[in-house]
Amino acid sequence: MIRLALISQEDISHFSKDFVDKSGSLETTEEDEVLGIFSGSELVGYFAVNGEVPTLAIHHGFLTPTAQHQGLPKVAMKLLEQKARSIGYTCIELASARRYRSYSKFMGRLGYAPDYTVYSKRI
Repeated sequence: MIRLALISQEDISHFSKDFVDKSGSLETTEEDEVLGIFSGSELVGYFAVNGEVPTLAIHHGFLTPTAQHQGLPKVAMKLLEQKARSIGYTCIELASARRYRSYSKFMGRLGYAPDYTVYSKRI
């Protein structure tokens, strides 16, 4: 059984190496709430979110590789959508520093569409 539960930022510290290796960042803000993604009693990932109704922003998300290959990304996103809807949110925004086609395809299959594009260059 997959479920979401509020956890502390310290609870995700053991994921930091995997996340930083993939995204280059583990930045969360003091305003972020961290929702743990649990498979049974095991913490297998998280969403770092914040926002004001009507829009919930996902700042970071992570699932262990094992959880990714068990089909949990879609289930976790659907649970987050249900939770957000139940407390009054009508929109979820998320961004990715990664430019993977598979990520774009995955989000598209869940009904997400890009609102804008941001280009950046480190100087």
